[in-house]
Amino acid sequence: MEFSEDQVSLLKMLSFEDYVSEVIEHCRLMFPVLRKSFNSDFLKESIKKRISLAQQSGNTQRGPVRLFIDMTFMFGMGFEQELLYQWLNNISQKTTVSQIEKKQGFI
Repeated sequence: MEFSEDQVSLLKMLSFEDYVSEVIEHCRLMFPVLRKSFNSDFLKESIKKRISLAQQSGNTQRGPVRLFIDMTFMFGMGFEQELLYQWLNNISQKTTVSQIEKKQGFI
């Protein structure tokens, strides 16, 4: 079975939208105040931006991306450059461990 470029693009878009919905549900469970503070469209765009930031920080796997998003809600956007959280940079600079192992060192 072969897929055309259009079909692959559509599958990627649908997969991404499903993942965003999954992360939104996770955030609503973990941070119930979000439901009251943000409307659905704003939260969806915020999650998409945070996923992009997670990828720019080298987090491409589902678990580390979700943890990165949780940390942006707890510590604020750009927390990885914050001087108060220098210990995060020391852990994330290790290249011999997987993404999830790096994130486990944060806690």
